[in-house]
Amino acid sequence: MPPRLPRSSSEIGSFAELRSHYDTAIAQLDECRKMKGATNEALGYRTAEVRGVRAEVKTLRRNQVQMTRKQEANGKLKASGAWSGAAIGCVTLLWTGFQEYGYPGPRWLFEHELVAQRDQILGQINQNTTQRQQLEAAYQQTAGAIAGLYEFAPDAEVVAELEAPAENGQPDLELVEA
Repeated sequence: MPPRLPRSSSEIGSFAELRSHYDTAIAQLDECRKMKGATNEALGYRTAEVRGVRAEVKTLRRNQVQMTRKQEANGKLKASGAWSGAAIGCVTLLWTGFQEYGYPGPRWLFEHELVAQRDQILGQINQNTTQRQQLEAAYQQTAGAIAGLYEFAPDAEVVAELEAPAENGQPDLELVEA
């Protein structure tokens, strides 16, 4: 950049110096005009771009559906619920298919420690269920036998009298009516 031009005509010493400063000022003026033209051209492109974006935003705002935050949250919840349901269904179907037809992958996956524990617990549950059913059947039989005894028992009190022990060491019991 050339040296700074004088701000007052009294600072110019000669006509030759005036011409020199005049030529420099004209060159600077031409440079400013070129820069202003380039700037205006760039601004023109930018203005056209901004106007296009504004028109696009205006169109989008007209077509926009207004949603509250609650509606948006409900939509997201429904979408995530659908994905979760689909994932659970897929895993369930695959697991059932693998149990029915066998797993096509490595055998160690189904021989895992947790699977063995699950199978052991299921075996204990089945065993407990069977034992409970047997106990219920025995209880029903016992309750039926007791009911039968009450039905055939005499109305009077029955007293058992102990006698001296028999030859085998067991006491003979006699029923005596009182």
